[in-house]
Amino acid sequence: RDGIGRGDWKLAAAIGAWLGYSDLLSALFIAFLTGAIVGTAILMGNRGDRRTLIPFGPFLAIGGIIVVFFGPNLLNWYLGWLIHGA
Repeated sequence: RDGIGRGDWKLAAAIGAWLGYSDLLSALFIAFLTGAIVGTAILMGNRGDRRTLIPFGPFLAIGGIIVVFFGPNLLNWYLGWLIHGA
């Protein structure tokens, strides 16, 4: 199986329809970030290898939920951190 499945696209479209375009980008960023963290943890913990399939839908859902509850504050924090440094 290659990449993101049809269900992931449908879930991303639903999140985009519910949250709007700009918040969808934030949700996708969070989903990719959390997926990368979990994938790295799986590799470092010897729980799998590079061929291990990890479902992306739960990360999309987590990203959407985080944006629903913390969207504007999270974006302001990130932009402030990005502009002014850590």
